[in-house]
Amino acid sequence: MSIVQDAPKMQQVPKNVQIANDMFKEDRRQIIRHIAETTYIHATTVYRIVSGDLGMKRVSAHWVPRMLKYEE
Repeated sequence: MSIVQDAPKMQQVPKNVQIANDMFKEDRRQIIRHIAETTYIHATTVYRIVSGDLGMKRVSAHWVPRMLKYEE
């Protein structure tokens, strides 16, 4: 994963959403602050990406999709 230096750091642009998504695919126990420091994206923006664009919420120590099916 490469850190995008020229992407706007305070916006939910597709590049920032993709970076956050890639980091969560590696480990769902990521902390918002860690992603913000690693990618140089503002922590509030990372939180909005994770909770809004990726549709995840915090459950215990993991970020999980909001709508789980009965089988999951």
